[in-house]
Amino acid sequence: MSHRNRIWVAVLALLGWALVTACQPVSGVPSPSGSATSGEAPSGTTGGTTSAPKVSIVRTGGIAGVRQQLTVAPDGSWVYTDRRTDKVERGRLTEAQRLQLARIAADPALAQEARRSDPPGPCADMFVYAMTIGDYSYGYAPCGVGTRRPLTEQVLNLLSDATPL
Repeated sequence: MSHRNRIWVAVLALLGWALVTACQPVSGVPSPSGSATSGEAPSGTTGGTTSAPKVSIVRTGGIAGVRQQLTVAPDGSWVYTDRRTDKVERGRLTEAQRLQLARIAADPALAQEARRSDPPGPCADMFVYAMTIGDYSYGYAPCGVGTRRPLTEQVLNLLSDATPL
């Protein structure tokens, strides 16, 4: 892929990230009228139970220009799709992995991470993530020290270890 094509891929990925971040309502975030959209935990994590939320992750970018999608249902079943090769795989998280995902999703700090809008850093060939975890939809580009999101990274590490993502 030429340098110019990589720049276009990066620009398009960042635009997608910006659209996901700017256009999705986030639970607990004040709306333009000043009222919060919801003060409750994300769906599937109410009342301190260990029910996992639905999770959707789209990973794009990198030097190879990947476009991968992972969807995890509340019961732990998952579907992974590589959009470049049209490869589809299915599986299921272990009960321990599903419970770990539920605990991370129930952490109030995840809402704070979802509300952050870090400007893109000067990184090349990085992955960009469009994520939905329960009621939280946001973009994430792990580029630079100031952009780190510990709970988001825990979710990505957990699902990268448990699935082809």
